[in-house]
Amino acid sequence: ISGGTATCSGTISMRSGSSASMTMKLQQKVDNKWTTIATWTTSGKAPTVSLSKTKSVSKGYSYRVYVSGTVKNDTETPSKTSPIKSY
Repeated sequence: ISGGTATCSGTISMRSGSSASMTMKLQQKVDNKWTTIATWTTSGKAPTVSLSKTKSVSKGYSYRVYVSGTVKNDTETPSKTSPIKSY
């Protein structure tokens, strides 16, 4: 997070011949609950599927990015949550 803008990115790597869909969510902690304030999706084929997006954020909150995906040919469902950033 820099200057009121959060830069969010995620990548899924996969084996040759695979394809995947990916969802990336920017979440804000409000009243001790994580609320999704932006959602992006994409899909593609091996070797990688990637997303990089920006979103304006407000001061005084904590934020995290959650990325999940489905690798179709492998029936895998990878996911990852970023470290929490306070702003």
